Amino acid sequence: MTLHHFGQRLRNTAIAARHRFCLVLSGNRPWGEESARIICASYPGDSILRVSDCDQLPAGGDPLKTLQVCQARQALGIEVDAVVYDCFSGFDPDAVGILGGAVKAGGLMLLMAPDIRRWPELDDPQWAKITAWGYSKPEFSHYIKRLTGIISESPDCLLVEQHKPLPKLPACRAMPDKSPDFSDQNQAVEAVKHVMAGHRRRPVVLLSDRGRGKSAALGIAAGQLLQGRARRIGLTGNSRQSVANVFKHGLAGELAADSLRFFPADKLIESKPDIDLLLVDEAASIPLSMLGRMLEIFPRIAFASTVHGYEGTGRGFMLGFKPLLDLHCRGWRTCILSTPIRWAENDPLESFLFDSLLLNAEPDGTATENPDSGRFEFGVIEKSDLVENESLLRNVFGLLTQAHYRTRPHDLRHLLDAGNVSLFGIRQHEQLMAVAVVAMEGGFDLATAKKIWTNRSRPNGHLLPGLLCAQQGLIDAARLTTVRIMRIVVRPEYQRHGIGKSLLTHIFNYYHSEVDLLGTTFGASLPVVKFWLDSGFRPVRIGHSQSHITATHACAMMKPVSDPGNKLAALAENRFSANFRHQLNSIFTGMDPALVPVIYRAMVHPADAELHDGDLMDLAGFAFANRNMENIPAALLRLAEIAIRSNSIRHDGQEMLLVERILLGKSWKNCSTLADPKGKKQGVSTLRRIVGLVIMTLYRKRIEPVMAEFGLEVDSQ
Repeated sequence: MTLHHFGQRLRNTAIAARHRFCLVLSGNRPWGEESARIICASYPGDSILRVSDCDQLPAGGDPLKTLQVCQARQALGIEVDAVVYDCFSGFDPDAVGILGGAVKAGGLMLLMAPDIRRWPELDDPQWAKITAWGYSKPEFSHYIKRLTGIISESPDCLLVEQHKPLPKLPACRAMPDKSPDFSDQNQAVEAVKHVMAGHRRRPVVLLSDRGRGKSAALGIAAGQLLQGRARRIGLTGNSRQSVANVFKHGLAGELAADSLRFFPADKLIESKPDIDLLLVDEAASIPLSMLGRMLEIFPRIAFASTVHGYEGTGRGFMLGFKPLLDLHCRGWRTCILSTPIRWAENDPLESFLFDSLLLNAEPDGTATENPDSGRFEFGVIEKSDLVENESLLRNVFGLLTQAHYRTRPHDLRHLLDAGNVSLFGIRQHEQLMAVAVVAMEGGFDLATAKKIWTNRSRPNGHLLPGLLCAQQGLIDAARLTTVRIMRIVVRPEYQRHGIGKSLLTHIFNYYHSEVDLLGTTFGASLPVVKFWLDSGFRPVRIGHSQSHITATHACAMMKPVSDPGNKLAALAENRFSANFRHQLNSIFTGMDPALVPVIYRAMVHPADAELHDGDLMDLAGFAFANRNMENIPAALLRLAEIAIRSNSIRHDGQEMLLVERILLGKSWKNCSTLADPKGKKQGVSTLRRIVGLVIMTLYRKRIEPVMAEFGLEVDSQ
């Protein structure tokens, strides 16, 4: 059989079964280019997507689109008959995961790859993203070694090797009825419509793997709700492009076009548009804090999320999202879409992507033992062990995915191939309870450190030293060695037993004689900040901009290990504290107000944060003699700082008013703790009582003579 006939018969088989196949061409590039051209001749020339960093085109006709590997996200929301992915441009797991979802039923994903036996040892352009500065490429790729094993052995992947006979074609499994089963999708459409028709605050969560029609269900429901009715429906998601399928099915008429509007998630929360229904597509790509705000603001919401997707897992997402739903809503429900619509069940390409990219990885079994710190087994988990033990690899990556729902397929390649990355775990009776991924960073010579300090160089793979040296001006941060904890995960069944802190203690002891600092960076949310503070880490930097994805500021924290590390950490803390208090009402106005007191109490405070006698007189005049607050901003600022770090206000609402109005500089109407947010009079009155309470609690002996001299009544306050 010729390669042309092979491609034709493969295409016919896929169409008959409504399946998609993965075909790997293994050989040199010229042969791969020519073979891809021959096979793609069986597919419509205007429905072929080529992804390559090479300028030459392998497919006959004009491809629908040619993308570079880094542009793969542009394939979100489109459908093609064939994708040609050039593995000579580097194997990017994220790109492959995205592109697999673009292939239609009857279609083909073609991977043009090097000789499969030599591939793990060959140079790969993706090494530039993985290899940290100062580390050499290893002799072979653990990730590609595992991938080639799956390609060679998987019944869901067809391997065509140069100079070898063609493989056996898959059996033709013609579907008795080629039309897809829309029963799951119809049920989902009705569930979304019920959110609009039923009681308020009864959201629905649509969950499915890709290709099950959940995004289309949102669009169909929107279109039906808008027919003949002047409703306003809002739509949000990871990006305008990523929700294209919702619009495709929802914009059925002119009224729908005017009434179905997309809002970026952060703008949606900020502007609070007047809408009747909110649709949230791919909810797992939006931070939980923002989803919680949506639940507070909008009474009617339908969410949709992928269970096993290229950007994480619905299971991990639901573990975090369920408590928010329980908190804000009674009677919320899920709707599971199990039956594929875009292709038939048991799709070979889907199975191959699940296995090769570990999209369906989950922790093994359930917890059976009660944690006993005396029987914890701490140790390094070698990369070779992960590749040779598929069960262990799935367990580890399942834990990472479950705990952080935005875990991507590329994270697995980084874990297996990055030379400066290590993995630690805690076991009890052979059951993995927790893991931590760490990266060795820093250790630069003085000349390189100066280049980093002047922003003339930003060496790849050294996040924390780069931030502290270039942004905080701490040149020794680049010269000292730091172990950055990239991710720490405890099985949900074992959380709140101190296991995470125990793992950090083990890591500290493991590196005690080798490094200067332990560090971490993360999106600053209240529970995460508290965890790291409780583990002995101190804040040394907060990023100035909020992530458009998480709506949080990046926070860097450190824990010294060596004497030089102690000196650097102390200097970093002092610099951070001196600047942070002056940045709150300008740079950090969008920060979660609940974070501010927690960070303040962890900061080193300079001497100029104390109150002087003049400050006390000004504050007494404001609290007891109706002086305008606009005339005493410096005194109010210092009082707010002192009140928070001394923890002298027991009422959370009063402390939050100080944070929002004085430290963050919010307007009265944006202060969330006021019963009448538009009433300045009520706000000022409340603030007077708070100021009076604080100065009489902390400074009674100093303030009583002033009160007596001016005849002011204290007890009345």
